[in-house]
Amino acid sequence: MQALEWLALAVAIQYHGAGPALVSKITGCGGQQARDAMAALEARGLLKPGAGSFCGRVQPLAKGMTNHLVRFALNGSECLLRIPGEGTASLLDRRQEYEVYQALAGRGISDEVLFFSPELGYKITRYIESAHNCDPGCTADVQAAMELLRRMHDMELRVGHHFDVYEKLEDYVALTGTRELPFPDWRHTFAAVQGLRELLERCPQRRTLCHIDPVQDNFLIGPGGATLIDWEYAAMCDADIDPAMFCIYAGYDQAGVELTLRLYHQGTADRVTRFKTYAYMAASGLLWSYWCEYKKQMGVDYEAYEAQQYEYARRFSALAAQQAQLLGGVGEREEVLL
Repeated sequence: MQALEWLALAVAIQYHGAGPALVSKITGCGGQQARDAMAALEARGLLKPGAGSFCGRVQPLAKGMTNHLVRFALNGSECLLRIPGEGTASLLDRRQEYEVYQALAGRGISDEVLFFSPELGYKITRYIESAHNCDPGCTADVQAAMELLRRMHDMELRVGHHFDVYEKLEDYVALTGTRELPFPDWRHTFAAVQGLRELLERCPQRRTLCHIDPVQDNFLIGPGGATLIDWEYAAMCDADIDPAMFCIYAGYDQAGVELTLRLYHQGTADRVTRFKTYAYMAASGLLWSYWCEYKKQMGVDYEAYEAQQYEYARRFSALAAQQAQLLGGVGEREEVLL
């Protein structure tokens, strides 16, 4: 299908029916273009003539934290429509996400993209059948997830944008309009996390394409192995940030973090990597706390999630500082068996 026809189909599914006027308004195309796109979809038997309603089965899925998802059948194939959620235009650059999917195409890592609109954020992918989300309590699932992350990092893929957790933290603070968080010791935690920045910058870095948002639900484990979906935060970064992010999403304690490092590094890691992991967990926990504050301003409340992420910022900033003291300087690299 043509790009405008994909967009018209996405609008029809999202709004349970759409006329040319609505398609024109949302997509920014001309009225005649919208009418032609709708007529083409009707001719293929995808829309009810004159009603703009999708003819196939539509199944809204559980609302994600960033987007809305709809499963539907198209020409005998199961597909998934991603609709951008509230406030995402200020949080994400969909053109950058489009670039990431181009870099991943054909590499057997991500889901198959059928259509992507960098302007509006609509994305249609082929639905992955017979797969389950990674269970962070199942070692086999976590191992499959870490193996996929390591394989992706080893490809050393490149895109034109980067992710710096401290720069992004400053952006989110600016979006919320205040540094204040709803926790009595937020000033101390904020200062502790900021105090790790210089030490992190002195550490060795392995810059490659990173997912940044490797929550367990974004790993689909199936008969053919693991697939990693939802690359909207992906960018160039230090590879150690992805295992750290996985840990804070999984709700791991320190023992769970050590297991994750063991699986990702295939049995060994060094003390600098442990410091970096703890520091990235702390900084990311604070980052997502401010993300929650911004989403709260958009009318979406993630109170429990924010409290969990803030606790990572508080606890792991202290653990990272302890690791830095044990190192006596982070320029040294020493292999240790976990």
